[in-house]
Amino acid sequence: MSCLFYNLLKTDRVILIVEKYSGFSFLLIFAIGCSCQHEQSSRLMSNVDRHLNCKSCHLDQWNEWYESPHATSWTSDAIQAAFHNFGFSRKCQSCHAPEPVLVTGLENPPVLREAALVSGVNCRSCHGLRGGVGVAAIGGNPNAACQPVRLSAISSSQLCGVCHVPIFDDWSKSRYALEGRTCADCHMRNGTDGKVSHRCTNLLTSTNYQNSIEMKCFQESGEIIAEVTNHGVGHNFPGERHNRTLSINVIQRDNNGEVQSAQKNLIKGITPFRGESTQDKIKIDETIRCHFPIIISKGTIEVSLLLKRFPWLSDDEAIVVTNTDIDL
Repeated sequence: MSCLFYNLLKTDRVILIVEKYSGFSFLLIFAIGCSCQHEQSSRLMSNVDRHLNCKSCHLDQWNEWYESPHATSWTSDAIQAAFHNFGFSRKCQSCHAPEPVLVTGLENPPVLREAALVSGVNCRSCHGLRGGVGVAAIGGNPNAACQPVRLSAISSSQLCGVCHVPIFDDWSKSRYALEGRTCADCHMRNGTDGKVSHRCTNLLTSTNYQNSIEMKCFQESGEIIAEVTNHGVGHNFPGERHNRTLSINVIQRDNNGEVQSAQKNLIKGITPFRGESTQDKIKIDETIRCHFPIIISKGTIEVSLLLKRFPWLSDDEAIVVTNTDIDL
């Protein structure tokens, strides 16, 4: 019988081989030993078993993480599409399944791990320490199973900045940094009780932006003028600059509801990966102004500020940051 396909999944401890012969599947499991010393490899934090161990004691935190963007940072369809769009660059992928950043160094770029990619940014990515002994935590407890070590870096913005480089750079130059407000103050707080949450929300919802981004629209000299102000986002807007797009869309309808004009001002288009310019972002406390000629004499003008996570999304799939209607 001929072998139709062969898959190999390898971890530090187990090799799973799936072979299929003419419609029959066979699962062969081989246990192997780890040939490397824990002290000699930063990759030891990456294996599946050690990550799953966290769940038994930290179920609430695990469930929060499981619902977070970090949990699907490798597996989501949108991320896989982005990998394809950016050429499957390891430089890009390294942020989506990194080795423990406290091992590779907060001052260094992240390193793509070789195992357990599907778990994305997992517990070990942020909490793992060198040598496989202990984990970084806000408080230490040598009697706990995971031997948490008190380490201030675990709650610092520098920890986030290893992967979120442009956003960290924006924040570090802002008044929020001077005020001592960290990434976690906005992105790791439970909206109901203010407690730390590992959902690590990216705040990409219209409701969250209503308190941070303001748009004012008015008529002047035959034009609609839209002014957009970033008064509450802790970094330039939008963040994650290489894949976000931001535009003001203006639709003019006559009294019969028929579209007479559709205009768009692209504030932020797609930019090269890493080292992007910040010239096409709305800086903290900055207001930008866009002009649109009025085409209709009677009817309604709809003005929308649209944010897209990825440039290939349609306008219908965009996040409506804010919008307003002007009747003529």
